[in-house]
Amino acid sequence: MQYYRDIPQQAEASAVALGFFDGVHTAHVQVIRAVLEQEECIPTVLTFSADTSLPISKAGSGLLTTEEQKRRRIAALGIRQMFSPSFSDIGMLTAEEFFEEILRKKLCARVLACGYDYHFGKGAKGNTALLQQWCAACGIRLIVVPRCEAYGITVSSSEIRRAILSGDMVRANALLGYRYTIDGTVIHGRSLGRTLGFPTLNQRLWKGLLLPKFGVYSSVTHIGGETHRSITNIGVKPTIEGQREPLAETYMLCAEGDYYGQTASVELLHMSRPEKRFSNVEELKETVLCDIAHRDAERE
Repeated sequence: MQYYRDIPQQAEASAVALGFFDGVHTAHVQVIRAVLEQEECIPTVLTFSADTSLPISKAGSGLLTTEEQKRRRIAALGIRQMFSPSFSDIGMLTAEEFFEEILRKKLCARVLACGYDYHFGKGAKGNTALLQQWCAACGIRLIVVPRCEAYGITVSSSEIRRAILSGDMVRANALLGYRYTIDGTVIHGRSLGRTLGFPTLNQRLWKGLLLPKFGVYSSVTHIGGETHRSITNIGVKPTIEGQREPLAETYMLCAEGDYYGQTASVELLHMSRPEKRFSNVEELKETVLCDIAHRDAERE
């Protein structure tokens, strides 16, 4: 897949999926697949990155995926080109300017696909009704994908965020269509886990990412071409003195070795317990040993 951080002039007709696609969840996939079905047009995604700013409706809510995770998931669906400019670069265009200058002229769109609640242009003044009117006037086919439901509710990034914030990873993963994943380089920690007899992988959490409820999760870890059953603590280690930023700290069952500097992908399955402060390190050790035994007995 060709990936662009700007929107250069295209020479060939395209079928364009429109949206922020944070999480690339099950409803997003329906929009993207709509353009994959179009013949004689290059299947394309037009989104925007959150590296400088976000629309007011999305600011401060925390993201479900990093830009790299979003790119990989969209590429895996079969999209041939993805345009992801900064929102600050396109957010001041009026709805009509966005349609005429970006979609019609630069991307040579012949087919557009979006969700039923899609908005665009400065102040989010454009909507599907306006898009339908303009598309009909210039011969562009518009596909509006209806709401997608699960658990009797509409699948949305907002519903997934609520599930993650409450620690309900089973619900979040069902709405996402895959397991919520933390990707990151393994860094050096304070080696407390090694001292207690269960060395862990430490990963910094990207500051723009929505953090799950602090606690211990059953997880699966992919690293160095191998897959390991694991448990992961998301939090700040309140038993240990001092203030620190939240980390993902993962203990892999039946794994040994030095993984520092490698990239790990940690998939969260379900919460085992919330994070808590223990009265001493020995109590912490006993509880972690119970967490490990419980994870070892699980089947998935």
